[in-house]
Amino acid sequence: MTLVYFVGLYSKVMINRDSWGYSYSIVRGEILGFMEDAQGAPYSAIISAAGGEKIPKPWLDQLAVGGRLVAPVMNENGSQVLVVIDKLENGYKESFLEPVHFVPLRSGVA
Repeated sequence: MTLVYFVGLYSKVMINRDSWGYSYSIVRGEILGFMEDAQGAPYSAIISAAGGEKIPKPWLDQLAVGGRLVAPVMNENGSQVLVVIDKLENGYKESFLEPVHFVPLRSGVA
């Protein structure tokens, strides 16, 4: 599942998505990814192209057991790092990959 905020980007994605050969949901909206009852959850994969101070708890709740979440997140130095979170039967496994620089999550909107 991917959540697209900008109307122009959403339109382009909807036009091109069938040629990519993947099975996924595309949702246009500002807050769906932060809601407890997101459409289509639980998801086998969540990928965020925007970073925040931490991973929103609803994203973790929306992830299926065996699923993977990939997103930029702030580290203790205030810079972004790419994190991979695998949801296990009894918790989560977190791996930090490398420094990145993504646009911020839209605080107060999402």
